[in-house]
Amino acid sequence: MNVEIFSKPIVLRIDGIGYYSIRSIRSAVRFMTTHWPDRAKDAKYSKAVHSCCDVVEGYGSAELAEWAFKQAAAQAGILSDVNTRLPRHQELQRAA
Repeated sequence: MNVEIFSKPIVLRIDGIGYYSIRSIRSAVRFMTTHWPDRAKDAKYSKAVHSCCDVVEGYGSAELAEWAFKQAAAQAGILSDVNTRLPRHQELQRAA
């Protein structure tokens, strides 16, 4: 299994642009360096960039990088609520 692939896609929502589905650490790095909101380039953003780049370069923890990316996205207010909802079939089972 490729350690750079996220356990499941991370969905981000950028106002005025739309949704992005980030499926890998390389995609996360690309997104953070090209589309990340300037107002949200803070300490969590820096940690996420460094953690993801470490994995791409062959060292570092993929799990830590994924966690750091999610934390930075949540702090920036761009982590979509799609990431926290149950899969559709589980929602239907809960409603019954």
